[in-house]
Amino acid sequence: MPVRSTKSAPSRKNLALLNFKALDESKGTFSGYLSTFGNVDYGNDAVQPGAFSKTIREAKSTTQQAESPYLFPILWQHNRDEPIGGFTDMREDAKGLYVEGELDLDIPQGQRAYSGLKKRYIRGMSIGYDTIKERWEKVLKSSDSQTTSDCLPVFPVEGKPAVNPLL
Repeated sequence: MPVRSTKSAPSRKNLALLNFKALDESKGTFSGYLSTFGNVDYGNDAVQPGAFSKTIREAKSTTQQAESPYLFPILWQHNRDEPIGGFTDMREDAKGLYVEGELDLDIPQGQRAYSGLKKRYIRGMSIGYDTIKERWEKVLKSSDSQTTSDCLPVFPVEGKPAVNPLL
């Protein structure tokens, strides 16, 4: 299948936040996998290794220049006017896209989101992205993507067990 460059309207993908762990409850920090590679979700999409590498590399460079601890904001329901925290680390490994983040516990939405993740009634996050290159087969194999927003949906689409019990 040919790979085509495209500039479409931003897309959203709801993802289970796998292996969620609360790192420091006083700061609202957490870790987990925002995406797992090769998993076909309920939307019949699959993310392949390398899909986030360019975006992560660019975000880390921008973050260093801005002297900010956050790679991307975490938004309340994709609303750019309501940031509720930020991702402090992102990296691809053999399993998928590993993230560490911090929710702002000084605001009600940050408190609500963190509580929901810990208690597991919020099972995942949603990423907004622009597709740069895509290849269509039976599933979408994204060869590169640009993350534009992250939020916490009530119903993630990835379809694997969403949030593991806290250890």
